[in-house]
Amino acid sequence: MADFDIRVIQEFADESLRATKQDDIVEKFRKESRQFGFNYFVALSLCDLANPPDDVVWIDQAPKGWDQIYIKNDFQSVDPYFEAAVKQRLPFIWSDRLDQVKRSKGVAQPTHDMLDEAATFGYGDGISIPMLIPGTHRGCVSLTGENPDLSEAPRHTIHLMAIYLFEACLRINKSALRDWKAKEFIALTDREKHTLQLLGTGLNASDISEVLKVSEPTVRY
Repeated sequence: MADFDIRVIQEFADESLRATKQDDIVEKFRKESRQFGFNYFVALSLCDLANPPDDVVWIDQAPKGWDQIYIKNDFQSVDPYFEAAVKQRLPFIWSDRLDQVKRSKGVAQPTHDMLDEAATFGYGDGISIPMLIPGTHRGCVSLTGENPDLSEAPRHTIHLMAIYLFEACLRINKSALRDWKAKEFIALTDREKHTLQLLGTGLNASDISEVLKVSEPTVRY
């Protein structure tokens, strides 16, 4: 069982406030969260993921291919954790949320299918931290692993770091979006042209990020 260490949170908060590149703070969060057994995480604006607006936060550190399956099968509409993140204000453990669903209305077959599919990608229990930020979309940071430490100290540590992560990503995204709008009439760079060419071949953001050796958020930008 990990101990609550305010120094870790203070260091992460300081770095997040200084961060100018999304990849840097995402990597820092990934490193810290793995100490608690969280192998995967996502930071998302809670919107229609199949048709997201330009100003969303979308940090995808899930297993490769899961996002495509999730969207293709419209798992968003049957995901009990997504539903809870939209309605709740405080962090919740996935297994606790699933127990609530079982007691209230039972788990529908499509939800069972989603959970079974997720398990094949290495998803175990997890935690979701809803984000309520005035003036923008509701958001959520969710973390999972095969055997994560969900005791009190890690939950509080992850909760506070997730707030700073989401705020930093939102700030950096807004800055990038302003820059993009300012140069929308400027000719594309060679890298941007290459990205469009790869997109035209049918590759998705995940595939293109591997080809170009950059992050998925960079590809989307």
